[in-house]
Amino acid sequence: MLGDNDMKLWQVMTVSMAALATSLAAEPERGFRVTPPPIGNDANDGSASAPFASLDRARRAVREHLAAHEQRGEIVVELAGGSYRLPEAVRFDAADSGRNGFPVIYRAAPGAEVILSGGRPVKDWRLEADGSYRADIGKGVDFRQLWINGRRAVRARTPNVGESLRLNAEKKEDGFDLPRSVLQNVTVRPGEVEMSVLIAWMHKRLRMARLAASETPDAIRAVIEAAEWDGVTHQPQGDRNYLNRRYWLENAPEFLDAAGEFYLDRGSGRLRYWPRAEEDMPSANVVRPELESVIVLQGRLDAPVRNLRFEGLTFAYTGWTRPNRFGFVDVQANSLVPADPAGARDQQYRHDQKKDRVPAAFQAFTADNVMIRGCRFLHLGGTGVMFVHGGDDNVIEGNTFYDIAAGGVGIGGGAGRPGNTPLLPRRNPLPPHFFA
Repeated sequence: MLGDNDMKLWQVMTVSMAALATSLAAEPERGFRVTPPPIGNDANDGSASAPFASLDRARRAVREHLAAHEQRGEIVVELAGGSYRLPEAVRFDAADSGRNGFPVIYRAAPGAEVILSGGRPVKDWRLEADGSYRADIGKGVDFRQLWINGRRAVRARTPNVGESLRLNAEKKEDGFDLPRSVLQNVTVRPGEVEMSVLIAWMHKRLRMARLAASETPDAIRAVIEAAEWDGVTHQPQGDRNYLNRRYWLENAPEFLDAAGEFYLDRGSGRLRYWPRAEEDMPSANVVRPELESVIVLQGRLDAPVRNLRFEGLTFAYTGWTRPNRFGFVDVQANSLVPADPAGARDQQYRHDQKKDRVPAAFQAFTADNVMIRGCRFLHLGGTGVMFVHGGDDNVIEGNTFYDIAAGGVGIGGGAGRPGNTPLLPRRNPLPPHFFA
């Protein structure tokens, strides 16, 4: 029988052992560190004293560890503060998943700002005679967004931001009749000038193929490219009435007439920008997007990506150029008429057609038990987070979405009559204040 002093000692030992057990349980099984160059180097071993330089090298190190060991605790990859310009999206598949109920965690170091960037800097600006600036970025470079000192620029347009026109006639057999004054002295190069039309809950971006004569003397016909004209006139649409809808025109050098606007001539590789009063182009931080996604989870129905966490990271500077080739004909909620409607026929989807989606900075295909917490999504040319092709028990919590071109979070592929139940996402809670 224990005395009072023995009992007190036993209680202290029990509490201390419990605290030690908790502390040991909280320690990661394995840890890796990542730091931007020149300190970080992918030839290092990923330790605190010899960190990797890239997230993808750390992912490969985790995969090697998982292949060689049975996971018995958390595996943590910690990224030091800085900007990581990614050469391509970091891709995860089932082999990168956490095992035995334990996660693999990719997180920013405490208090650090970690930017995973899909962008590229634009430098060597030259002042033009008209007051605009020009940069030669190379032929074939394509993008639809540009940021100057973290502020989004505007594609050259008419009328300028804050103003719009109204269609005073319904669409014709091959396009729209517009006032001649709108396109006066504008050279329409096929597939470049866009009509941006707001209709019901949809937003169309329709490329002009050419200009043609109209039956109305003071109008000219804007003939629309075949891909999006088929989408507007023959594919599923919530509203086909264009009369009195608001519109503006984008992407012609003749529209470059206001501060904050830019125009990219893809053929010559020349980028022109009209600076705002406070912007000094020789010293400005100018970024164009290169990647559509920063992180991609590439699971399959028979091999999902599982048990990953991403914490405290910033996803920035992504783009999306599909509208430059096929326009933008949505149905609703950024679900698009497919680029190949015939190839997307599938009876398990609404309208018997699988829709295209706007890609995300964090893109997940068939991923389960993934957490995205305390991250920032900003300066994006597409969506922030997208889970499609199934995906169960994922948590998106405490994140910030700012300055993005499409939606913040998308879950599900739009299946209306699913013949394949696993395609439906399940148990993916959003915080109660998410839509506040």
